Amino acid sequence: MKNQQLKDQKRRINFAKTENKLFIVKGAKFLKNMTSIKTKQLVQNNICRIKNRCVISTRDRAVFRNFKLTRGILRQHVSLGKIPGFMKSSW
Repeated sequence: MKNQQLKDQKRRINFAKTENKLFIVKGAKFLKNMTSIKTKQLVQNNICRIKNRCVISTRDRAVFRNFKLTRGILRQHVSLGKIPGFMKSSW
């Protein structure tokens, strides 16, 4: 689990470094002299390869973007009243 979390953090850092280069390459594909930038490196650091992970459990499935928590942990926090504005629904 920790290994996957560290991998994602490393990918986020690498993407932040190469973000500007990526936009330059995408915007200036018609220029022939822009081939000096390694596209393989840009593909490896692409934002699509980054997974959203829960801050507490480091799980990568069923993560709510706004809270960065999985549904189970979000439900626990809501039932304890740690997140304002939510109520447990029942019908």
